[in-house]
Amino acid sequence: VKETDTTVVVCVPGLGDEIQTMKAGVMEIGDIFVVNKADLKGADRLAGDIETMLHMGYESKEWIPPIIKTVATEGTGVVTLVEEILSHREYLIKSGLLKSKELRRIKQQIFEIVKNKIIDKISNLSNEANQISDKLLNEIMSRQKDPYTVSEEIIDNFVEVFQKPHVRKARKTLEREA
Repeated sequence: VKETDTTVVVCVPGLGDEIQTMKAGVMEIGDIFVVNKADLKGADRLAGDIETMLHMGYESKEWIPPIIKTVATEGTGVVTLVEEILSHREYLIKSGLLKSKELRRIKQQIFEIVKNKIIDKISNLSNEANQISDKLLNEIMSRQKDPYTVSEEIIDNFVEVFQKPHVRKARKTLEREA
């Protein structure tokens, strides 16, 4: 859901989706709701249940998720669905939400890259660091320390290395060259 701009929730009558509409999590993620197999018994009731739930939770919102009835095997409602997806995109652009979603994804991507690189750096520490790790593992095994305390110590040691003058100088040199 965090990776998309528009989330389409597809429900089908008779498959227990009537109960699912009562679950707040499902209702909160949907930007557009589709009742597929709208030609089946219970489709109108399911659409009505969704509409009731939406009106309860979206009274003051600028975008109220539409409910589209489709019969995918016949292509019924598919054009309307595409139009609503495009309409939602326009709403996101005009409201500035598209840009904020993109910025949030970029920040998350950078965070994940940094996190993975830090994990790689810690994993590739010298043998001396591995000996320290063995010592720390033994302290955990003997119940002298817990894994959280040891984790904090490893992080503190890692950060300390980057605060040393020669490391700071090297970082500044790299920043100037970039």
